[in-house]
Amino acid sequence: MFKHICALQTLKLKIMNTYIKNLEKEIIEIVQDEILAGYIEEREFEDKISDRVHEFVDNHLIYYADQIKVIQELHLYDFSEMDNPQNIGQVAYFGILDELYNSGEVFFKHNYKFTLADLVD
Repeated sequence: MFKHICALQTLKLKIMNTYIKNLEKEIIEIVQDEILAGYIEEREFEDKISDRVHEFVDNHLIYYADQIKVIQELHLYDFSEMDNPQNIGQVAYFGILDELYNSGEVFFKHNYKFTLADLVD
């Protein structure tokens, strides 16, 4: 019985990690496009990345179906650790942000290319 519970938890974590990894990849691509278009410069990256991530998550959660999918994918059924969410949109929003901040991938400057030399590498 214990083996089955552990296997189920491992599968849930894999699914959750895949969902967050896909979101991270999408965010990094969007931010990279903004960098290449000249909207974000290297010196202002730290100031702008958080706003871009929050904006992406907001846009990602416009529809209830997307909010419910996030809750299911991230297994957000216990809200006690969250900052008093008032609706399912906030549960999904806080859940995604928590995972993104825990991972840190979208916030690491080394995941982006700012110069021509970076693009060639």
